[in-house]
Amino acid sequence: MTPKRQLTLDFDHRTALGFDDFLVTTANNQAVDWLDQYDDWPGGVLLMTGPAGCGKSHLSAVFCQATGAEYISGTELDQCKGVGFVSRFFVFEDCDQGLTPVREEALLHLFNSVRERNARLLLTAKSPPSRWNIGLKDLSSRLNTVTQVPIHEPDDALMTALLVKLFSDRQLKIDTPVIDYIIKRIERSFQAVRTLVDRLDRRAMETHRNISVQFVGQIMRELDPTTQENGYGAGTNG
Repeated sequence: MTPKRQLTLDFDHRTALGFDDFLVTTANNQAVDWLDQYDDWPGGVLLMTGPAGCGKSHLSAVFCQATGAEYISGTELDQCKGVGFVSRFFVFEDCDQGLTPVREEALLHLFNSVRERNARLLLTAKSPPSRWNIGLKDLSSRLNTVTQVPIHEPDDALMTALLVKLFSDRQLKIDTPVIDYIIKRIERSFQAVRTLVDRLDRRAMETHRNISVQFVGQIMRELDPTTQENGYGAGTNG
């Protein structure tokens, strides 16, 4: 699996799967490199962590396309405890959610099955295991040995690419000054980008207005009254 250094993440509006659309920056390059080397995962398990919308689901889908990996749902995991899965490659997303005693035991069984069969397991979570409320000590110990790779909040390059991509997906023509205006003022999070573009799209259709700097400023102040007309809004990260 050889990634191409371009663009797209996992978005509600349209999900494009494949590295052809994926922009690799310092925010996610470690994750991409580790996925490209799945034969070398220590213990056969990799855990990707990062905030909602950062691209974990997209990368999981690319991994499945490249390897034929089997998605495991929480219900499936609870019922068979990893014993009935036949693939050599597995993906279990949001593994930090719904950690009941049954789920914890099932996840531990899955770890053991992966190791015994020299299989590969890709896990995703919003936070590292040190922040999970794990009751099963054996599972906690096992998770401490897993290779963890973070996907960080977007840098300016990724923020720009995300904005361009989201506007393009909605067939909205945006000038560079609009992108520059947003980048200087928006909160550095994927959710903030998606929320803004969605609101701009809907309001532009409702009012039949072009998306200008003035229009963007109005919408940004509606979403966050601390957004300033000039300079950075309060509460942003630069």
